[in-house]
Amino acid sequence: MAEYSTKQRKALIRFLSTHPDELFTVEQIAEGLAEEDEKRTGEGEKAESGEGSAAGISRSSVYRNLPALEAAGLVKRVSIPGRREVFYRFKGSPSCRGCIHLSCRSCGRIFHLGSETSAKLAEYISENGGFTLDRTDTVISGICAKCKSRNGNLNRQT
Repeated sequence: MAEYSTKQRKALIRFLSTHPDELFTVEQIAEGLAEEDEKRTGEGEKAESGEGSAAGISRSSVYRNLPALEAAGLVKRVSIPGRREVFYRFKGSPSCRGCIHLSCRSCGRIFHLGSETSAKLAEYISENGGFTLDRTDTVISGICAKCKSRNGNLNRQT
């Protein structure tokens, strides 16, 4: 089946690309698209302008489009241990290329490990572990500094 670009898919890509370091459930994506559409139409812009408007994007449309975006390498499906929800993260951002990502198991935020530090870590793993790391698709999970300080336990692992 041939791939084609719809207004809904364009709106979905636009929304996710403006939030490259965030994880979203399908529900959160649908809500975010609806909010964007409200802002756009509230500012006098026509919802049917052809600029990838989110008008009429339902949760089922988001569900239908995400697998194609995942297959195209633009979206990563993420499961967080201990959580039932499935999350999606945009990975087509130029700022993400070559960066290892750090995922907080407590709050779900995603952080970039800078490209230079990512390269050094990948090199260290290769030299000392004999393993070539794929920096385009690596997420390391743990607890971020903010959650550690909030929980008051620096050694807490969930």
